[in-house]
Order: sequence, then C-alpha cells, then structure tokens
Amino acid sequence: MEVLIVLILLFLILWMGYALHRSLKSHILLANPTPPSAYNTFVYLSGTAQYRQVCPVDTQFFSHVGEFGLQLDRDEVFELWLTDHHHTVSKKLFTPGAFYEFYDDDFRLVNDDSTFAYLGKTIFLETDSLRLLACILDVEFRGDLFDRMTLEAAVWYKES
Repeated sequence: MEVLIVLILLFLILWMGYALHRSLKSHILLANPTPPSAYNTFVYLSGTAQYRQVCPVDTQFFSHVGEFGLQLDRDEVFELWLTDHHHTVSKKLFTPGAFYEFYDDDFRLVNDDSTFAYLGKTIFLETDSLRLLACILDVEFRGDLFDRMTLEAAVWYKES
C-alpha cells in the first residue's frame, strides 16, 4: 500500500512539473499576437566550455535587423543580450549565491541589468527596433554555479 501511495505521489509531481513546463513555454508566444521575427530555445548543461549562442533577427522580407544571444560570463553569471544596428541591451542572470557575492565585491555588477535566475522568470529587453521576451523554463544550481538552464526567447521587430 505504501509503495502505491509513493508511486501515485511521484506521478502527480511529474505531471505537475510537465504541466508547468508547457504553460511557461506557451506564455512566450501568447504574450504577442503576431508571430516572432526570431525564436530560440537555449539549453545549457554544465561542462559546456565557453557557452555562447547567437541568433539572427530578420524581418519578414529577410533583411537582417539585429541579433540576440545567451552567453556564460562565468559559471555563475549568464548574459542575455539583444542588439540592433544602433543599440545593445543586456540582462545578467545570477545564481542566488553569486548575486550576493558580486553585490559585496562590486556594486556596479548588481543593478537594474541584473537579476536572479529562477524557474518561470520572465525577461524583457527592448531596443529602438526590437523587443525580446524570454522565460526560464528550467534551471538547476550546483552550489553557486549553474548546473543546467533552459531559456526560451522570442524577438519581435517593431514596425515603424
């Protein structure tokens, strides 16, 4: 009987995690009624040396208007960035331990461009011609380091 209860509880926990993952994923695309100009799911697993992914942003007429990407600055800080031809904006994503460590060491690193990385965190970046909406779908830490992270990002071109 106890084994059955444990199995049922395990099933419910897995099902709830899957349902949360699906709802977060659709959150990005439902936030804007028009299809994005660019879309990517970034997946980081520990042990990936010098993680950096860059994605182009093109208009519907295939003209290049910018790019966005995710890179690991240290094993404890990710940087999500968006750039068009004139301007670059970014957001640093810290592990909780690293956030406080850098806050003590160098206040310039911890400001409005910095945040904790946690499950479900939504990030918004905007330049003159582009908007980026991202959501952390999965994140796990190993001490003060990232063990893995999945971040979904979509970029829309602002029509002038």
